[in-house]
Amino acid sequence: MGEDVDGDDKERGAVRSSFITLIEHQHQETIHMLQLLDDKLELLRRPLKSYGFNSGVESLNILDMSSPSPDDPQTAAISSMQLASEGSRNSVAPQLLKSYTTFDNQLREDAEEAHADLEKKRIDIADSEMPGEKPSWAKQLSSSPYFDAFFAAVVLLNAIYIGIEVEVEIRNPNQVYAVMAVVQTGFTVLFAIELIVRLCAGGLRIFWGEDYMWCLLDLFIVLTSTWEIMMVLLQGELAAGPMGVTSLKALRIIRLTRVFKTAQVMRIFRFVIPLRTLVRSIMHTLKALIWALLLLFLVVYVFAVLFTQTVNTAVSDMDTSSPELHDVKRYFGNLVNTMLSLFMSIAGGVSWEAVITPLGFISPLWALLFLFYISFTYFAAPWLCQEILVCFFCLWFSPLFLRKKYGCRMPFKFAHRGAERGALAADLLATFCGFMM
Repeated sequence: MGEDVDGDDKERGAVRSSFITLIEHQHQETIHMLQLLDDKLELLRRPLKSYGFNSGVESLNILDMSSPSPDDPQTAAISSMQLASEGSRNSVAPQLLKSYTTFDNQLREDAEEAHADLEKKRIDIADSEMPGEKPSWAKQLSSSPYFDAFFAAVVLLNAIYIGIEVEVEIRNPNQVYAVMAVVQTGFTVLFAIELIVRLCAGGLRIFWGEDYMWCLLDLFIVLTSTWEIMMVLLQGELAAGPMGVTSLKALRIIRLTRVFKTAQVMRIFRFVIPLRTLVRSIMHTLKALIWALLLLFLVVYVFAVLFTQTVNTAVSDMDTSSPELHDVKRYFGNLVNTMLSLFMSIAGGVSWEAVITPLGFISPLWALLFLFYISFTYFAAPWLCQEILVCFFCLWFSPLFLRKKYGCRMPFKFAHRGAERGALAADLLATFCGFMM
């Protein structure tokens, strides 16, 4: 009986000892985790400027859910020591490695600076009216969609009128139609009214605002059209008098000013946004197009040098009375003619069969080399250049399409997200983007 009691006491003692050991172990883990949290809070309470940019980023990076688990107290202690050492590190110390958080914050700072510059520009060109004050009639009229739609129709009609005017002048160069002069004056008056309304709405600041290029184009069109009308009236007065030479000079000036009327067609891009987007996409692919043309020029130049040297060496050893030498000298007489012949062979300017015949007369080997040139420029180079241009076009055009598709819903979804920090976490952004899709 006594042995059973002693066994129970020993068992209770072992359980109690293991329980105390477990409590101490958990207590140590809790102390380590509290110390780690205390270090984090200490870093967060310190101002970002006292650490510099990198240190502030590291303090934000500590908020990641990559802290050591309670099952590994030794790792937690090491992390606490590392955090303490990072807190006392000098802010100007060089940083060899950069975390994703550092990179993201750098991008955020750049975006904030760009946004600040844009807002500053918008404030500079904004009206001096108070927020509660009613906008002026000119501002209401210029911001109306009907205003833009009306003048878009005017621009389209003016483009059609320019084509009709050119055709009529070609058929009857010495006859002046009063109806066309009235129509031209009407278009000029409408363009002047549009420019005056925009000036009343935004003042002279529209010439250095966001749409300054379009405003300068409008001003140029109004000035040239007014100058043309004045010269037409001056021509009529001079034609009635004895100053025929002066009238001829006025006619030349009128024709010169009408050349600038083609700039009025460019105003279509201002009102047709899809067309303007397409033109901007093509403009952004011009860099790739230039490199593709440079590649084609180098290929043509290399083959032209080769064919010119070969043909002229062979011609010097041949009988000059041979009738085949006429085509040889025509297509391969010098380097410029050879390059022109090679380019026309692939561009449709001349049949490459006519160019290969003189080479075959000299040697079948050079005819085979010319076939290789035709095959390379017809199939390999155009396919590669086309793929590059399509790639550049799609890379630039796809963000515009996505911006148009989701831009109207983005402000509503993210209006109250990240307002306290001025930014939005990447995972939250991905969540809402997936919801919108």
